[in-house]
Amino acid sequence: MGGTFMSTTPDILSGVLGVPGAPFSLLLPRSQDFADFYDIFKIKYGNQLDRIFLLTFFQQLWDRYA
Repeated sequence: MGGTFMSTTPDILSGVLGVPGAPFSLLLPRSQDFADFYDIFKIKYGNQLDRIFLLTFFQQLWDRYA
């Protein structure tokens, strides 16, 4: 759909096609804006596997609206 969008939109002058996206749950812990919340998240859920599971679960909720 990127090629169709790029060819029909007069407002965008250039773009790159074929670039894969990344899931938000993978990018979220790396964000500086999420750092304070993630510290609280780490205290509440001490086990790393629990945190991974919860972020993966949240990703499924976010994907539902995409």
